[in-house]
Amino acid sequence: MEDEEQGDPAEAFERLRAEVESSRGELALLRRAIEGLAAERGAADAPDYTETLGRIQQSADATAERIAVINDVIARS
Repeated sequence: MEDEEQGDPAEAFERLRAEVESSRGELALLRRAIEGLAAERGAADAPDYTETLGRIQQSADATAERIAVINDVIARS
């Protein structure tokens, strides 16, 4: 009776093999879809922040110069 419930191991293995084989196609499809999404995201035009970053750097440089002047004044006092 136990043998009937468990079934033939060879048949169980064959069912498992068939299920894995059918899943490979699904996994390949998912992989291609994800790769396509990643390619689309990579191809999207990113904004050019060069000008903004340049202004930020100029402001930081000007602030550093002012701090240096303040430090010199304090040192002379």
